[in-house]
Amino acid sequence: RSSIGSGSEVGPPSATPSATASPIHIDTAATSGSDTRERQTPRAHLPFAELPIEIPKAASSFDADVVQYGVGKRKVLYKRQLADVEFQLAQEDTMDSPSADSSGQNAAEILRQAMDGGREASDLVKGVYEGGLKTWECSIDLINYLTETYDDEGLVDLDVLEIGCGSALPSLHILKAQHEVAAAAAGSGRQIGRVHMQDYNHEVLRLVTLSNVLLNTVLNPSLVEGDGTVATVDIDELRGRELQAVGQLSSSPVTEDGDGVLELSDQDIENADRLLREKLIAAGDGDMPRIALYSGDWSRVSEELERRGYKYDLVVTSETIYDEDSYEGLYKLVRSALRKEQPRERTVFEPRALVAAKTIYFGLTGSTLTFKKWVEERGEMRVQTVWQSSDSMGREILELRWL
Repeated sequence: RSSIGSGSEVGPPSATPSATASPIHIDTAATSGSDTRERQTPRAHLPFAELPIEIPKAASSFDADVVQYGVGKRKVLYKRQLADVEFQLAQEDTMDSPSADSSGQNAAEILRQAMDGGREASDLVKGVYEGGLKTWECSIDLINYLTETYDDEGLVDLDVLEIGCGSALPSLHILKAQHEVAAAAAGSGRQIGRVHMQDYNHEVLRLVTLSNVLLNTVLNPSLVEGDGTVATVDIDELRGRELQAVGQLSSSPVTEDGDGVLELSDQDIENADRLLREKLIAAGDGDMPRIALYSGDWSRVSEELERRGYKYDLVVTSETIYDEDSYEGLYKLVRSALRKEQPRERTVFEPRALVAAKTIYFGLTGSTLTFKKWVEERGEMRVQTVWQSSDSMGREILELRWL
């Protein structure tokens, strides 16, 4: 696996710079070299959990890196800077109120050590931390592929699940298109597709994924540097604008500080966050939420999605087949989540899964060839390579469809 650094500018998949899996440390810079992650203890079975979709009340601003991609790099996504995450962790002082996972370890502290480069032996710890802080290179391949293969209108009606999402760039690409249509169609009754995201670590969802969802939908970042590599959003300013637009900004709790900036009362913040959340989740239908964030082991997530009866038109995942031991769990989740019946009323899209990965993971057991063979042996899905990188260190996107 390879990570993409801050302020990433990424062209079409064929133009993505050559890189192999990252060396063994965690940082925010793009890396290359051999993938030498240790084969560690089997992953713990973390229980299923769902993160509420809400604006973090303690947050007053976000800083984000700008990811430019697609033909001519005309498309833009925003991903929260890890320095911003570190600042939030420091504010929360999680060590005084630890959130232990099933292994008895403080999940937030694991992320803190990862960002500090404290994990010298591996960029993931099976059963504890699965690398969700990094933006993996193959996720960039995937958003470029989605951009070149499907127009935005074709993605708007799809129900999508991203497995092992981390910073969730593929989901954000789709969600951004859906959110723009939902905003334009407000009050028209048009139903928009759903985007659900899964990561092993609950803290990754809370600190990174949810922030990225907000940054690319209701929070509207504004560029603050001339080169367009960094963006910021003043959440309190947006809260004030939302309240003013509907005439709900209270007069008595609001004062001006020395810089002339409005300070919102707790009630103002609560009211504004409710309005923003309503915008974010608007245009859903039935019992299936428009946006959802799930954490836990793949087997537990698969069981819960089956229990709820959730099915998806498109399942996407990046850099999740680096170890043959993971094939069965990943396949079972894809198999249980991917819709079989077609076409649906809203779309004629044939259900499929897209798996972006390195052709070979040096020092590990996974590869696209062995995964493709493993899936084909089950006799339920056909697998084809729909994209390959042009550089010497191969990367591919596999497409799985029902036979």
